[in-house]
Amino acid sequence: MKLGIDRFQTAYSIGLLSAVSACDSNGLPSFIKLFQTTNLRKLFSAEHGFAGHAGAGDSVADGIEPRTELPIYSLYQAHSKELNSALLEDIDALVYDIQDVGARFYTYTSSLLACLKACRTAGKAFIVLDRPNPIGNRLEGFGRRAEFSSFVGAFDAPIRYGLTCGELARYLNKDIGAELEVVSMEGYQSHFLWKDCNLSWTKPSPNIIDAEACLIYIATCYMEGLNVSEGRGTDKPFYQIGAPFIDPDTLIKAIGEQPGISILPVEFTPVSSKYAGEPCRGIEFVIEDTSFAAFPLGMRLVYALQALYSHKLEYLQSKSGYFLDLLCGNDFVRRGLPIERVLDIAAQDCKDFSTIQKEVSLYGC
Repeated sequence: MKLGIDRFQTAYSIGLLSAVSACDSNGLPSFIKLFQTTNLRKLFSAEHGFAGHAGAGDSVADGIEPRTELPIYSLYQAHSKELNSALLEDIDALVYDIQDVGARFYTYTSSLLACLKACRTAGKAFIVLDRPNPIGNRLEGFGRRAEFSSFVGAFDAPIRYGLTCGELARYLNKDIGAELEVVSMEGYQSHFLWKDCNLSWTKPSPNIIDAEACLIYIATCYMEGLNVSEGRGTDKPFYQIGAPFIDPDTLIKAIGEQPGISILPVEFTPVSSKYAGEPCRGIEFVIEDTSFAAFPLGMRLVYALQALYSHKLEYLQSKSGYFLDLLCGNDFVRRGLPIERVLDIAAQDCKDFSTIQKEVSLYGC
């Protein structure tokens, strides 16, 4: 299989939005390869920074990449999350090559949208070097309602949107009209999971520790909107969740048996993030079959917590609103719409999006 970076050549002077986790099929970081083979003039970074070490939501400053001495312009700073035309003046094209995880609320997708808009405004070409969606082309979860737009929900698509970054750019560009080029992969099929790609996994951010974490992330990221640890500050982020007030056995019983997943009681003490230094009890998810339905599992988890701990459960807020609402793209879950109704709405959203998915697919669907 060849990635977009393996097939890319250009005479353009370029800028590159990437991170050290984005590599060619031989494991060479994309920015090093392009520094050696193209007129690469500057680098851009998204959330987690160019090195990929910054925590979720941490503001990242501009800097210099030491191996190439190229400037790095952070698109994830406290007061600036978008490109401006001045940063694109001395290049012909902006290249995007960064490993995504396949979830709408993972903010690399928001940076992709910001790049499309900036290139359209500046009259610059935007080139996406395509790479696999590690969780394939399956669709799961809600679309995003317009009133819940945020940096974790910058566009309307299912939470598990089932597109590669190149296909996602094709979808987003329908309303933008930028000069878009997607350098496609060879030997890739849209249903592939990461395990089918024969590629090494490099963490795209500190808490996505392996490729299967991208799957469980679709189920447990909603803890970010609650006073429940999503496992940050432990050795199994997103695979385990907990809080001081949770009784593991009761929660496991409330969730019920889930195909493809084992749920085990666990105790942990996070060293950072929520409940740092405080013992937590909770549950750990063990993936037995990667075809498990992640979104319904996540909903059953949230609804079980709501039913068991309504007197202790808190909904965390950001400047844009309740964070659970922003992650879901609506307020149905927080308002307690019946779970079967919630699952039906999400299934319809996915059915509606499947037509678009086929339209923008580069690898069959």
